[in-house]
Parts: sequence; structure tokens; C-alpha cells
Amino acid sequence: MKIIITTDSNLLHTRLLTILSSLKRLDIVADAKSIEEALTMSKVLSPDVMIFSFHHYDQSAFEKLQEIKKEKDRPVIIVLTGTPYSQTLTRWNEAGADYTFDLAFQFNQMVDKLGELMDKNLYGLNQSVSKN
Repeated sequence: MKIIITTDSNLLHTRLLTILSSLKRLDIVADAKSIEEALTMSKVLSPDVMIFSFHHYDQSAFEKLQEIKKEKDRPVIIVLTGTPYSQTLTRWNEAGADYTFDLAFQFNQMVDKLGELMDKNLYGLNQSVSKN
């Protein structure tokens, strides 16, 4: 399963690379520092999953996610957020996030979700995204 990681945090970037690189059947095909860079990479690399986490973001981040959401064969979008308020989570979901996780308390759940997605991908079930 191909993944693009996008974060503006060096610490989180290192943590994601360390944990995700240990998972079998998972290929980190790119990492980006901005959502614009991730969009460009996505068009070339056709990832199955894109993981986003930003400490600094504005309205344009939501608009860019909406662009990805409109793509025909779009990847699964996972957002890790440090602001897990229901209003913020709702905005990410409306913008196109398939899954949102609280960075401080749900990191392991995000890793578990990736495992589920890898199993679906392995058996050809990744054509439809089902939110939980």
C-alpha cells in the first residue's frame, strides 16, 4: 500500500517514518512539507493513503483537501490533529478527511486503521472507503 506523509513537524515526521516503516506491505512513497507539495506528488505517485498533520494551517488547507476529495481515484485521507475539538474534526471531515485522529491520544488507533486498510488493500477491497 502506497502512502504519502505530509507534516510540518520534524518530530512527528520522524515518529511517523519510524513506526510506519516497520509495517509490512506499506510503502512510504513520498513525504511532503506542504499540502501543495503533497497534491503534486499525489498526481504522479497515485498513493492509496495520504496522511496529513499540520501545526500551522489556514483555510487553504481545507480547500486543498476538497481538491483531493474531487479526484476520481482519490486516496484515503487521514488527518492527525492537535486540536481535536468537535468543530475542527467536523471541518476536516467535511473538507475530505476519511479519518481524523487526535495526535496526542489516538496515534495508535491511526496505526491500527492503517493495518485495516492494508488488509482491505491486500484483498482488493480498497475501492470504497468506509468510515468508522
